[in-house]
Amino acid sequence: MSKYDYRKTTLIMDIECYSNYFLVAFRSVNEPEKTQRFEMRGDHSNLDVDGIRKWLRNATIITFNGNHYDMPMVAYALTGASCAELKEASDAIIGVGWVRDDKGNRVKQQGLKSWEFMRVYELHYPAYLDHIDIFEIPAGTLSLKAYSARIGCQKLQDLPIDPDKYLTSEEMDNIAAYCDNDTANTLALFKAVKKQVDLRCEISKQYDIDVRSKSDAQVGEAIFKHIIEKETGKRLAKPDLSQIKRKFRYDVPDFITFEHPTLVELLDKVKNSIFEVNPKSGHVVMPDLLTDTKIQINQGLYTIGIGGLHSNESGQSIVAADDEFICDADVGSYYPSIIINGGYYPENCGIAFLRNYTKFRDNRLAWKHIPEKSTICSTYKIVLNGSFGKLSSIYCFLYSPKMLIQVTMTGQLCLLMLIERLEKQGVRVISANTDGIVTYGKKADFWKVEREIGLWEIDTQFIMEYTHYKAIYSQSVNSYLALTTKGKWKRKGDYAERCLTQSGNGQVCIDAVMAFLENGTPIRETIENCTDFLKFTNFQQVKGGAYKDGMYLGKVVRWYYSTSTKTAIVNHNGNNVPLTKGAMPAMDLPDEMPTDIDYDWYVREAYSMLDRLGVTGVEREPQAFGLQPDAPPKWGVKEGQSTWHLIDMATKEALCEARLSDRHDDWIYSEDLPQTGRICSKCRKK
Repeated sequence: MSKYDYRKTTLIMDIECYSNYFLVAFRSVNEPEKTQRFEMRGDHSNLDVDGIRKWLRNATIITFNGNHYDMPMVAYALTGASCAELKEASDAIIGVGWVRDDKGNRVKQQGLKSWEFMRVYELHYPAYLDHIDIFEIPAGTLSLKAYSARIGCQKLQDLPIDPDKYLTSEEMDNIAAYCDNDTANTLALFKAVKKQVDLRCEISKQYDIDVRSKSDAQVGEAIFKHIIEKETGKRLAKPDLSQIKRKFRYDVPDFITFEHPTLVELLDKVKNSIFEVNPKSGHVVMPDLLTDTKIQINQGLYTIGIGGLHSNESGQSIVAADDEFICDADVGSYYPSIIINGGYYPENCGIAFLRNYTKFRDNRLAWKHIPEKSTICSTYKIVLNGSFGKLSSIYCFLYSPKMLIQVTMTGQLCLLMLIERLEKQGVRVISANTDGIVTYGKKADFWKVEREIGLWEIDTQFIMEYTHYKAIYSQSVNSYLALTTKGKWKRKGDYAERCLTQSGNGQVCIDAVMAFLENGTPIRETIENCTDFLKFTNFQQVKGGAYKDGMYLGKVVRWYYSTSTKTAIVNHNGNNVPLTKGAMPAMDLPDEMPTDIDYDWYVREAYSMLDRLGVTGVEREPQAFGLQPDAPPKWGVKEGQSTWHLIDMATKEALCEARLSDRHDDWIYSEDLPQTGRICSKCRKK
């Protein structure tokens, strides 16, 4: 068995630390009900360190943020430290309290990094320790509670007692129960990322370096560091920023040419622009000449930037007729291809980077569709994309701001060149985003798309991959629904399926929208027939914590919309959390569907989604919106305002055309002419 394989036993571990209470909790991955607590209560050093060592010795330990906190703390606990000593060490890691900076300003104290902590406390990890920290593996740096909400964990709970409190025996039991829930949620998260961890185990074995706890970008960095150092015998370190060229120009590849006056002017601006590196962050600042630059090509409006090209469509709904096509064309391995074709490499690495980068790209493209090569292809994808992501990091040996700009600007100009050629042939480009475009037109003209893309591929050495749609509904370039000709939905942004990388709020509404658009299924039918309660839940991180009717909920709050409440969830300042009026907290998932779900709210939200997606001509359901076509007008006022309007009950709009700012709010009505407040003069006149 490789040293990077899971051991026979795999355990979740978490710790809690107070001045008179210390807890190390374990939970078996294979037998989740099997748990073990090692507690120290009071002021005496009575922790069963031998028992902890026994559980650590023969197991693979899984933690969330354990590299930064749990493992250093356990290492210290194994020395026989008391609760008070451990609490002091915990505060040193977290950075508790405030200090004065050089200018006398009050700033939050910075905590010790794990390696600093181990050095200061003169600690070493046991040689037998096998540990995987899953904190970096999801694409983001969210809290355990936020990830728990995304994957639908049963219970969301913040630390229930102030970490500086001296605990009673009952409070210690409460903290132990809280820790048990954390280990259960960490286990759920581990299962959600296990394929990614397994892949990292295989990569670790292949290169004999431990990348099991690393993000995609960190994996790419580690592999290139290993390979290049082995090939060159040169130790790679992060670059000396004083040696980095702070100002530079973009070198335009010879094959990039334009005919349209707007694009010719843009190219001149790009050639004459000076890109500058921020001396503190190391990030590249967009030159003044290019800031807020928008390019109009026929009906399309495009924005360029450091990150990539984006079209500016909003509320765009396009359904292909029988004689029409909608085609999404994406470049395979776009940025890697630009790097290879342009011969770019980080100054700190030399040509060895380009040689190995090319090998990874070529093998991935050759083996991409071979099932038995799926693992190694996934490795190559991580390496290629991850290493590109490190070009902007001043802490990485791959840092290369000029190379970053060479890649991203080339990508944008190449797409604009293709868009110009297609539009010149009468092909409408309806969307563009970083590495691809979407075209729309008559099927009889699709040969023009294939011809122009083919010629463009010859000029640029890129390879396009096609996906054909029946329809595309766009709220924006990054948020849309697209139905393929094979009957599958592509979901992006606000309409993405809930997962570790997407919050996925409003899932039942999205389901209703897709069913309506694809099959004409009534919105209410989908919503009321849904029995998956999680699809009715939304969640949000709230800085400083959230409250409902005076009850503290935590920094991550989960809720559904209920007929039993009209109040909103508020933050620590008493301000409403957006879109939580009528929200009922669901920190613990119920065993059965609640009886007070406000189905009308979800119906209204689904219709609003259709509006944002540009779907017009859809008749609203009067029941959900409280519309009364035959009712006489009523006087109404917006909550918190004093001006009364005359409201058409068939539309819920004022005669002066005033509308509610929130689609889920309603007017406050008066049957008679109001005696207080101001009467809208336009409504009175009409």
